[in-house]
Amino acid sequence: MECFNSLLLKLREVHEREVEGWQMKIQELSNKKGCDTKRMEDLFTKNQQMKEQQRLLTENIKTLENRLRAGLCDRCTVTQEVAKRRQQEFEASQIQSLHNLSLLAGEMNNQKKRTRGCERSSRVYEQHSTEARATAAQRSKHIAPPTSPPPSGPVALIHTATSRSGNQPEDGDVVVKTEADQRSEEAQHRQLRWINRNHYDSYKPLSWKTEPSIPHAGERRYSKRMIRKRS
Repeated sequence: MECFNSLLLKLREVHEREVEGWQMKIQELSNKKGCDTKRMEDLFTKNQQMKEQQRLLTENIKTLENRLRAGLCDRCTVTQEVAKRRQQEFEASQIQSLHNLSLLAGEMNNQKKRTRGCERSSRVYEQHSTEARATAAQRSKHIAPPTSPPPSGPVALIHTATSRSGNQPEDGDVVVKTEADQRSEEAQHRQLRWINRNHYDSYKPLSWKTEPSIPHAGERRYSKRMIRKRS
C-alpha cells in the first residue's frame, strides 16, 4: 500500500507539471493569436486606406483626362498668352539691340575714316609748313642785311624800286609768298611812306607851319614799332 501511495503521489506531481506546461503553451498561443489579430486588423485598415487612395487617384486621372480632351483651362491659356507676349518682347528688344549695334559699328567706321583723313591733312599741312619755313630761311639767307641807314626822299624811292626789281623772279620762275614775306613787304611800304612824309614836311615853307606839327596817334605807334624792330 505504501508503494501505491507513493506512486500515486508521483503521478499527481507529474500530471500537475504537465498541466502547467500545457497551460503555459496555451497562454503563449493565445498571446500570439492576439498579436496576429492586431496585425490583421492593422493590415485590414491599411488595405482599406490604400483602396480609398486608389479610388481617389483613379477619379483624379479621369478628371485630368477629361480636361485634356476638352482643352486648356482659363489659367493655362492666360499663362500661355503671357509667355508668348514676353517672348515677342524679348525678340523685339534683341532685334533693336542688334540694329543699334550695327549703327554703332557704322559710326565707328566713319569716325575711323574721319580720323585717318584728319591725320593725312595734318601731315600735308606739316609738310607745307616745313617747306614754307625752309623757303623762308633760304630767302632770309639770300637777302643781305642793310649796312647803312635807308636814304630819305626820292633816293629811297629809287632804292626801293631797285630792290623790288632785284627781288622779282625771272621768266619761268614762280615765287610763293608766305605770310612772313607779306608782313615784311607791308612794313617796308609803311616805312617808306613815313620817310617820304617826313621828307615832304621838312621841305614845306615856314609860312605854312602856323602851329608846331603834332604827329598822329597812328604815326606814333608806327614809329614806336619801328624803333622796337630796329633795337
